[in-house]
Amino acid sequence: MSLKPVGDAVEVSAEVVRRVAVSAQRLGRPPLRRVTERDVLDLVRHLGYVQLDPIQVVERSQHLVLYARLGTFDREILDRLQRDRRTITEYWAHAASIVPSEELAGHLALAAHSVGRPDVRDRQIARWKSDHAALRRSILDQLDAGGPLPSAAFADDSARGVDRSGWSIGRDVDRMLHFLWMDGELNVSHRTNGRRLWVRTQGWFPSQVRPVEGTPDQLAERFALRALEALGVATARQVQQYMAASWTAGTAPALERAVGESRAIRVTLPGSSRTARAAWYALPARRGDLERPVRAVPPRVSLLSPFDNLITNRDRTESLFGFHYRIEIYTPKRLRRFGYYSLPVLFGDRLVGRLDPVVDRPRRRLTVRAAHAEPGVEEGEVVGGEVQDALDRLARFVGAREVRISARRRAGWTAHLRSSRVGPD
Repeated sequence: MSLKPVGDAVEVSAEVVRRVAVSAQRLGRPPLRRVTERDVLDLVRHLGYVQLDPIQVVERSQHLVLYARLGTFDREILDRLQRDRRTITEYWAHAASIVPSEELAGHLALAAHSVGRPDVRDRQIARWKSDHAALRRSILDQLDAGGPLPSAAFADDSARGVDRSGWSIGRDVDRMLHFLWMDGELNVSHRTNGRRLWVRTQGWFPSQVRPVEGTPDQLAERFALRALEALGVATARQVQQYMAASWTAGTAPALERAVGESRAIRVTLPGSSRTARAAWYALPARRGDLERPVRAVPPRVSLLSPFDNLITNRDRTESLFGFHYRIEIYTPKRLRRFGYYSLPVLFGDRLVGRLDPVVDRPRRRLTVRAAHAEPGVEEGEVVGGEVQDALDRLARFVGAREVRISARRRAGWTAHLRSSRVGPD
């Protein structure tokens, strides 16, 4: 399919946008035989962020995101990159995330230049920090004396009074650590059993990790183009919501400037839906992918974390894939439709269903408690066989030796799932 000029934009089908999006996310590729530190760091840099989540029903989300793209890897690689190499770190992208260390200064700068007057919550937090200045000084003094330190190492010796921050959960120490982290004064050196160890940001990173410089507008444009590289094709709002560009209202102007300077192109979708009416953008390097005839993504199954970068924007997921997804961990059990921690099933460039697995680590068993196929998926046996292979691979990755299908298997590809024994790689 060739690009069709539409004014100063080009028109492509939603199918092409979807396939470019999957390719841009580096999904659907065969797993690497051996995953190195360089592979992991390159992927984190390309994606821009990998969201952190402590839930380990199957495996921690950050590990599932990397596994879906790289295959089986040594989880210690992330620890080494963060603690020893210091080339990745933790910050708030659109949620608490792993980000490249060289991007931290840019994240902080955009956060500091958030457009608009501080809202009521911002003023409440500012008053709270002022009221607890002694606690802030105490934390910084302890870290100056020696770190890294866990949050439990800090005494909660601040004066108690009326809580005017709007926060109602956690110790004062935990709140102050969070605010110092968001402000860039503290950083997470690494985690032990999921618990963060804190250090002073200044002096932590090696000399080769240089600060990102530029005006807020320049930073907004830089992050917008970085996000666009990971998304493939996206609207300004989707770019905003992907990562740090959400801190500023400058994303849409930044993308328009980039178009005017030939560093981005406009893309339109046919039709009259809200999705089609929006202005979409892509990098010029994607032009070839958009111009060439439509090519199917290899029909390989990836089981996606609920917080996978491809689907974390639920509205984008629904508009591109026709797939309505909500995580149900906070939904009462009797009201759940798909399961506590359902994983979307990506087959090629389509989301064809979802599974609700759980790992019993003592028994080394991965149990699929629910399996749901999306309507209209015709290749039942093919998809079912690919999903079965993906489950076996996932079981090996999480250390299970058995896949048990306890879900009711309805018509469609779910009917082809079988319990299996899984050998080592």
